[in-house]
Formats: sequence, structure tokens, C-alpha cells
Amino acid sequence: MDQTLDRMLADERTLHLDVTLAMTGRKSDECAVLVVDQFEEIFTLCRDERERTQFLANLLYAAFIPGGRTQVILTMRADFYQKCAA
Repeated sequence: MDQTLDRMLADERTLHLDVTLAMTGRKSDECAVLVVDQFEEIFTLCRDERERTQFLANLLYAAFIPGGRTQVILTMRADFYQKCAA
């Protein structure tokens, strides 16, 4: 697990590449669904700006790359919408 986290810090494509590898041999119309519950904790518990930025970059890259097989669902308390929008 630590290796994946280290790779995520170094490259925003890590999550996408790991999902792609995990989906090898699956039907092409299947995808991975990643659910990030309590997403507000990225602001309340993560004190390292670089970690936060790279985690978000990995989620965004995996979710929006054309032809990608990752769907991302976030849940978050409504009182954190402003912080997330920033």
C-alpha cells in the first residue's frame, strides 16, 4: 500500500494505471467504482498540501481520462462544499 501512495505522490496517473491493470481481462464495458466517503476529511485530517493535491489529481485523472474505466463517487458534509469549491 505504501508503494501505491508513494507512486500517487509522484504521478497523477497512478490510480488510473492501477485500475486499468486490475481490470485486465474484464469485459471492456465494465468499470471500477471508487467511493470516497467523508471526502471532507481531505481538508480536516490531511495536513500535507502536496498529498492533498496529488490525491485530488489522481482522482480527477482517473475519473476524466477519455476511455478510462474508473468512476468516482464522493460523499461529503454540506458544510464543506465551500471549501471544496475553493
